[in-house]
Amino acid sequence: MMFMDESTLLAHALRDYLRPQLSKDDILMMDLPIQAGESVCALDSGLCLAIEHSIALPPIFGEKILGLEWLSDDLVEMFTEELSKIPTWYQLAS
Repeated sequence: MMFMDESTLLAHALRDYLRPQLSKDDILMMDLPIQAGESVCALDSGLCLAIEHSIALPPIFGEKILGLEWLSDDLVEMFTEELSKIPTWYQLAS
């Protein structure tokens, strides 16, 4: 059994969330860094794609990304800026 760190899990989850709304070429921009073990790059690519295509993300993505304990201050600042540019998530009424 293989174990996956939280950032890799987040990168996979973000890619899977974005997959139905993006082209295969766009998804490849996340797949390649994930396959190379560069989860931070994959997360950055995913957030940039969400910004570029105006795709709102559930708030849990931002909470979990910014909650990664090992992120440097520069990465926290970069992710915070990117998350602020993503459209607001509106939960559907049940």
